[in-house]
Amino acid sequence: MEYPFDFIEECISEALESIPKNKKPNIAALAREYRVLESRLRTRYKGRGTRVNYGGYNKTLSDAQELAVYGFLERMESTGIYAREHMFEGAANFVLKSNHTDPSTLFLTVGKTWAARFKKPG
Repeated sequence: MEYPFDFIEECISEALESIPKNKKPNIAALAREYRVLESRLRTRYKGRGTRVNYGGYNKTLSDAQELAVYGFLERMESTGIYAREHMFEGAANFVLKSNHTDPSTLFLTVGKTWAARFKKPG
């Protein structure tokens, strides 16, 4: 039987909350107990967000956030440091984390291939 996305996410959240601090969990046992996929629970435990947290229509950054990333990269280039893709990704994730205000949710991040698709304006 296929369960709704919200129900599965609620079960995963409960499973993660049941893990004692400073203790390595048995992810497989937790997955069986809460009836969720082990792989999904493991990736959430390692910090990956839900699919709700991943962009949407290829637009993770707002226009203002993109301008902040452009400004950061231009300052780097003006000092003679030419950014690599991982620097683009780090700058974008920093902007996203800085603008995140809801402590009950994870902040959005850009994907691994985002930097390769990132284009300067004009």
